[in-house]
Amino acid sequence: MAVFLAASDESSGECIFHHAGYVASITCWTDLLVPAWQKEVLEGPPRIDEFHMTEMRSRSWREGTG
Repeated sequence: MAVFLAASDESSGECIFHHAGYVASITCWTDLLVPAWQKEVLEGPPRIDEFHMTEMRSRSWREGTG
C-alpha cells in the first residue's frame, strides 16, 4: 500500500480555468518539497505569506506593486 500527499492550485478568469498540481510520496513531500518551498518561495526574497497562481498571473503582484 502507498500513501500519497498531493497539493494543487487553481485560478480562473475570463472563463478560463487553470489547474496544476504535483503528486509525490509523503517522504518526498516532507524531506524535499516542503523545506525547499519554505526556503525558496515563502522566505523569499521577497518574503511572501502564501502563493497562488492567481497572483502569478497579476503583473502588479509580480512587479511588487500590487
